[in-house]
Amino acid sequence: MGRGLTTEEGIELAVVRSKVTEIVAAGDLQALTATGILNGWGADPLDYKDFHQRFMRLSARLDELTAAKMIVVDDTLPATMGANAATGTDDSGKLYARIDVRAEFVSAANPVSRTVRAIDLMHEVAHTLLEKDAFPVRDYTYRHTWAQGCLARAVGTENADTYAEAAARLAETIEGKPPGYYREIGRLQAQREALRSMPGITVGPAMAWADIVINRAWLRAEDYRDFGRRVDGTVAWSNLVKEWESHPSAQSRLFDIETSLQESKVIGERAGALKVTLSDDDRVTTDALAALFSGIKDALKRLQPILLPAGADLVYDAGADELRIPYGLAATPPLDLGNRIARTMVAASAVPAKLASSRGTLVDLFTTHDRPQERGQVLGIAGQLKEMPAVAPTAADWSRAQVGLDLATLDGLAALWRKFALVAAEPAGLSTQKVEEYRIGLPRGVAVALKALHRLSGQETPADAKRRAGAVRAMVDALVPISARSVTQQPGLSTHYGALAAGLAPYT
Repeated sequence: MGRGLTTEEGIELAVVRSKVTEIVAAGDLQALTATGILNGWGADPLDYKDFHQRFMRLSARLDELTAAKMIVVDDTLPATMGANAATGTDDSGKLYARIDVRAEFVSAANPVSRTVRAIDLMHEVAHTLLEKDAFPVRDYTYRHTWAQGCLARAVGTENADTYAEAAARLAETIEGKPPGYYREIGRLQAQREALRSMPGITVGPAMAWADIVINRAWLRAEDYRDFGRRVDGTVAWSNLVKEWESHPSAQSRLFDIETSLQESKVIGERAGALKVTLSDDDRVTTDALAALFSGIKDALKRLQPILLPAGADLVYDAGADELRIPYGLAATPPLDLGNRIARTMVAASAVPAKLASSRGTLVDLFTTHDRPQERGQVLGIAGQLKEMPAVAPTAADWSRAQVGLDLATLDGLAALWRKFALVAAEPAGLSTQKVEEYRIGLPRGVAVALKALHRLSGQETPADAKRRAGAVRAMVDALVPISARSVTQQPGLSTHYGALAAGLAPYT
């Protein structure tokens, strides 16, 4: 539990809240429908009314939480997480909702814009919307991952980042920013949309399903890590076990995870004379489980599907961030291929020796024992995927799909770099953090682009070549303002960015 806000932090939060209010006010039914944010899988009617009603409540809900002093500072949150909603039932059986923030999130000195923080805050507030004694909005996928925009339509209204993405698009309109300034753009997003436009290729739905499965396994591993840290009196623990065995619940499912891990000899029994708890070694193991799925979740964001013309085995190359999918798997139903992708990534990930023998069962363990509400929704998504017809693309279609993915890579990188250039050209210039982020990130982007360009060689049509040259020119042009602003802090970066431009120049 964190601390209350200082006066200065309260003032800064009020400014961020005003941004939330402005965005919500712009989100009428017509504007939200125009975002296309719910255009996911399935044939269920595309109805934005429920989504609109929830979106309209975000500002008032944030005001309620602020007035109740349920926005608190907690610097134990990971540095990558500015804010996080906590909802549930307390020991007395009363529902609660709280949003924890890091101190810099409510600091006027924060280099992250207030609009960006408002969008992040709207994601968290969505989690706290209370309906019929439940909090319906959960995390099924995120804006920067493979499944965003691919959820079944009804599930999209109950996914927190759907609200954040809608807010980002509205904020761009409000502030006159180009598409992609606040919404998530880049290589993954471009490839995701390219795959959505290829109905004869099942890789898109398969990547989305793998994303959903790994995300749920990660969240449940995080839940179990917290469960594994609990310390209870011996009598109280015995009573809890009896209750869980007779009344299934979200907590009883965590106990089932623990029981399965004990049966597999991954962890030992809880022990203690007056209080029972897991051993220190077993707690290290529960931490490792959470870290395993956190790492795979991050790897999925970097992952590039590579469609190979031959072969039968799925290969995950963690060092290259590549998933090589052979033509021999082209006709695999998306649900089966997605499960295979998830398990392949787990199998290729480093784990402590204790987990090695059970590694193949971990995805199923955590997803089967998911929270009841989320489990039901995920099974519904699986059902819709099962209804997707299996397709068998020709070898030529498969090869052409890889060309589409490589061109999407270049388009996505160009769009992202144009955004970086816009940020660099703004009067405030670049923060030290941004200079370092670009110094490290842009060479990685060039390496990805050069691989795509190499694969495109000899495969392009004249239209492809024109598109490729335009994307690469946009990347080179974007380096000019980025370099100009960066060298004011680090003069040596002029040579650094010059080398990047030279590497790309032959492909313009």
